[in-house]
Amino acid sequence: MALTIDWGTLVVSIPVVLTTAIAATKYLVKAYSKEHFDKRMEAFKAELQQEADKRKLEMEKEHTEYLKKLDSKMKVTADYIQTRYVKIQEVRTLMREKYITVKNASPADPILSKYIEGEIKKYLEINRMYFTDEFIELIDNFILQIFEARKNIYEAYVMRDSTVLHMPKNLRCMNNLVNLQKN
Repeated sequence: MALTIDWGTLVVSIPVVLTTAIAATKYLVKAYSKEHFDKRMEAFKAELQQEADKRKLEMEKEHTEYLKKLDSKMKVTADYIQTRYVKIQEVRTLMREKYITVKNASPADPILSKYIEGEIKKYLEINRMYFTDEFIELIDNFILQIFEARKNIYEAYVMRDSTVLHMPKNLRCMNNLVNLQKN
């Protein structure tokens, strides 16, 4: 029995077999890689979720501790409330005095050329812990109104009296501050 080789069939079948083998290998490698990648991804997701849960618990614990500390610091005593009330009354009295002083000042009064609002500002800074930011902002706006009234009276006096040639330096500085705040 003699072995005969059909060269035409061999030439066609070798590339077909090689292509099929390569395609099958490629498919198997891709399936194995995808399965391996999916397993690693799931493991990574689980690890990440554990870390996120751990961090969340730590943050909740820190938040609870912070709130406890804040509660212990924020216990308001009757003395604090009384002191705060007294300080607010003192600020109101001080502002009323300064406003009435400016309102009732004659145009030639030297009080108009002094920075009397500084006393109110100094009192607010010393007793800042008794006032809210909104209250201080309200007082600052009122101080600007006192300054504007004082400046208007002084400017009217300067316009009428030609012997006064210029606005005092402290009024010019405050005027610049007012113009900056308006812008």
